[in-house]
Parts: sequence; structure tokens; C-alpha cells
Amino acid sequence: MMNVNHPKVLIVSNLYSVAGHVSGANITTAVKDLIEGAFSQRMNVIGVIRFESIFRKPAAGCKTFLENGVQVFDVPRVGLRNWIFAKATMLLSRRELSSLKPNIVVCHRATNLYFAKKIFGSSPKYVFVLHQSDLNSEILSYALSESDLILARSKPLSDRILKFYPSAKVSGIVGSGVDMSNAKRKDRALVDSNILKIVFAGRLVPLKNIDVVLVALSKLRKQGQRFSFKVLGDGPLREILERTAVELGIKDSVEFYGHVDKFKVLSVMSDSHLFVMPSAPETFGLAYLEAMSQGCAVIGHRGWGIDGLVEDGVQGYLVNEANDQNILDCFLRYMRLPGVQRFDLHEEAFNLAARNDKSSAAENYKSLIESVMYDV
Repeated sequence: MMNVNHPKVLIVSNLYSVAGHVSGANITTAVKDLIEGAFSQRMNVIGVIRFESIFRKPAAGCKTFLENGVQVFDVPRVGLRNWIFAKATMLLSRRELSSLKPNIVVCHRATNLYFAKKIFGSSPKYVFVLHQSDLNSEILSYALSESDLILARSKPLSDRILKFYPSAKVSGIVGSGVDMSNAKRKDRALVDSNILKIVFAGRLVPLKNIDVVLVALSKLRKQGQRFSFKVLGDGPLREILERTAVELGIKDSVEFYGHVDKFKVLSVMSDSHLFVMPSAPETFGLAYLEAMSQGCAVIGHRGWGIDGLVEDGVQGYLVNEANDQNILDCFLRYMRLPGVQRFDLHEEAFNLAARNDKSSAAENYKSLIESVMYDV
């Protein structure tokens, strides 16, 4: 009999990163933090399945191990296009995972829902957590129609799905939470400084639009404004961006750090006024919240990422298009604020981060998942 009050929850996500057991998608701990946070709040997580391409991680069968008290199953699979191999994957997985008998199966990304449904059948309730990459999935419509509950990783992502799939019902937003244990409000002396301190933290890839930020900064210099821009992170565009800074004549005010640890990131953020990341497309971007936990006001892209959480002019600024003039306008809007209003902007950013800490995010995740057990 199904236990409505304490249902058995199985998570299917290759975004659950584990040291020593490398996932092909092992880029961020955001999903892992949500799962382990919900587990610590007594969500009955009976396991996490990570489907991995058999070509990336050859294996004869399912491998299991414990990670912080959570049972993890690494299951080899072959892509959807070859139905014979896909069928073999399902048969093998079904045999090895049949003892789990979950009440709820939570699937991050559409392909995971497809395989989970074939393995566990129609008995469990299925929760589909929509990610940015699902927008290009060939089986997105299948995942939407076969789910009992649909959740999205951000409000802009939910809006985009409803635009293209009007009949879909997104029942909630599953945002990431920020660690506030090292949070720090902005110092008034820093806020009153006439030298604008800007920071970016993330992968140096085209969608981050850092090239456009550099052009905006070159125009800011021509207006006589002093600034520093610290770029934390690495990526394929680093050399190009470094050359761009030289060509624009702002090399002396731009510093590329490469990859640094979390504590260095937070330290630089705490000594900065603005965090800039006008990314598009962007699902959410935990770096925004991390910056706000250090009191930074943020600059993001309207309709993506942080939009729906940050209000323009309240905790930072949102641009309609990531071009140099729009970003320059954000810099100027900030510098033209009277001292009291500038300080209020930083306080609002910090308070927004505090309302979206790890514990709150995990509680929201748990509550939304378990709500699938009740008919509304």
C-alpha cells in the first residue's frame, strides 16, 4: 500500500555529482544540494539513479555506492535512437532496480523520464523537473505528457515552456539555494567608493556575453569613470577576451584570474559593487545568488536566469538585450544613485539571497515533490 505521508522517492539525474564517480554532466553541485537538502529534511529518498552513456562509461551492469547516506545507482545506457540497444538497457536496468518500488520518481531532464518510465512502469507518480537543455530535447513533448507533476528550474524557463506548450501545467519553480554561512553585507565605505568594482564568475563561453561587457567598460572609461573588472573562471574564450581587453585599451583595469576556489570567489565578490552576467540562454545561475550573499547588486538578462527573482532597480538591473549600450546604462544607473539609495540596493540584494538560502530551497523542493501524492 502506498504511504502518502512518507512516500518513497527515487531521483533520476546525472546532474548528481559525486567525487570519484565522475558523471558526464558533473559541472555543478546545484542539483545535488537540493537532493541532499531535502534528504536532510526527512524526504524519504530511496536512491539516486544516474544514467550514463555506455560509450562514456563502459560497464557490465549497475554499480551502487553510498554518498552522504544516499544510495546511488550508476546505470549504463545506450541512446534513444537505437531501439534494440535502448530495449536492452531497459531490460538490464529493470532487473537490477526492480526491488526499489518507489512511490514517486523525480526525473531531472526529459531523457531520464523516458528511461525511468520504461523501467518502473505506470505505478509510481512521475515528477518532471524541466532544465534549460530540455528545450532542445526531441522527447520533450513525451516528458510533458507522461508526467504527473511538472516543475521548472526557473520562472523564465516555465514561461518559455508555456509559450510553446500552452496545455502544459507547470506546478512550481525549483530554484537553487545559496549557502549563507559565509554571507557578508556590503561595507558602507566600499559602497561610497567612486571607483566602480565589477566582478564576473563563471565559464568563459559565448552565452555569458563577457565580450559585450568589455566594450561597455571601454565606453565607461571614455566617460571618465574609473573601474576595475575581475573575471573569475576559465573557458574557451579566455585568450580572445584577454586580447579584446588589450585592443579596447582597458587591460590595466581588467584582471583574468582563471579558475579559483569558492572562498576566493566570495572574497572578490565581497569587495565588489556589481556582479555582471548578462547570460542568454541561462536557466538560473547560482552565481547571482552567491554574489548577492556578498551584498553585490547584479546585472542579468531579462527573460532568462535571474529574471523573476531580481527586480530591475531593486536588487540590480536587467537588460532586454545583451549589448554594450544596455550594459553601460546599468553601470551609469548605479553610479548616479545617491549614497543612501545605492546602499539600499545592496541591502535588498543581500536580503533576497537570505530568503533563498539552501534550507529554504530544499524545503520547497521537498514540498513540491511530495505534493504529487495528493489530488488537487
